[in-house]
Amino acid sequence: MIRKLNILKVAYLAHPVGGDVLANLAKAKRWVRWLEETHLPHVAINAPWITECEIWDDDDPQQRADGMARDREIMIRCDLIILAGGKISNGMAGELRAAKLAGMEVIDLTHLGEEPPVCEICLDLGYVDGGSLGGLITCPCRDAQ
Repeated sequence: MIRKLNILKVAYLAHPVGGDVLANLAKAKRWVRWLEETHLPHVAINAPWITECEIWDDDDPQQRADGMARDREIMIRCDLIILAGGKISNGMAGELRAAKLAGMEVIDLTHLGEEPPVCEICLDLGYVDGGSLGGLITCPCRDAQ
């Protein structure tokens, strides 16, 4: 049976990519999961740049520019932008400027750090393996909200 979700908004996730691209993509995917599973269940999180970075070379300036242009076209069709990943990179700063020009709502989660936070309840119950969100099955905190 297909479960119907009550999606109220669509959000664009902005996250640092440069440097260790594969590690940053893995962190971004954990942010998407954390946001959708436990903290913004009625928001569809959109991060098209994850796919862009997996199929195009982020170190090639032209491919990066083309990918960012495609992503911005998608971003301005969203209701809000969420900034995550511990800092605002140059690329994120450009996305943020475009989002503000488009009148989008902004949620800045960069103060939470590079990785999505894990609550003490989840840690105590063993929902997290070795301190990494990779082992997170579900967050019982969702039920408490």
